[in-house]
Amino acid sequence: MNGIMSRTTGPPLLLTTGFDRALVGGSATGNQRPSLAPGFTADSIEQDIRTQWYNPAGFVLQPEGTPGNLGRDEIRGPKLFNMDLSLLKDTRIHENIVLQFRAEFFNILNHENFGTPNLNIFSTANLKPSSDGLVHGNNPSAGLILNTNPGTNPRQIQFGLRLSF
Repeated sequence: MNGIMSRTTGPPLLLTTGFDRALVGGSATGNQRPSLAPGFTADSIEQDIRTQWYNPAGFVLQPEGTPGNLGRDEIRGPKLFNMDLSLLKDTRIHENIVLQFRAEFFNILNHENFGTPNLNIFSTANLKPSSDGLVHGNNPSAGLILNTNPGTNPRQIQFGLRLSF
């Protein structure tokens, strides 16, 4: 019997405004961080649910020409868990002939491993202040997870016979 178990914490996520709000120009225009909305902390915006990983209402667009106050990599992505198992049985048929039966189970628990959520909190279309005068997250797909982790698969089972002589 052989087994492999992999378990990791989620990768750090860089949430962005999606456009050059700080007016710095150059290649960093799409990687600018927003500000946390009043009353929110990095811990309170994480939702850890399948449909929306973080709460976009927890972010506001920083004043034009200034950087946002959200720290780098304060939010983590989905965790990863995978367990593989294989069973082997050798049967000696003759002095120099061995038949091996193998059963291999990949992701034996069929655990779902989610991909990275959409990291752009704002969309340049329809940027409008809300009743508090701040521009809250307005990208309808912000925080949505639309795929599974590309490094994992659903449960797979395979059987094999090997004749050694």
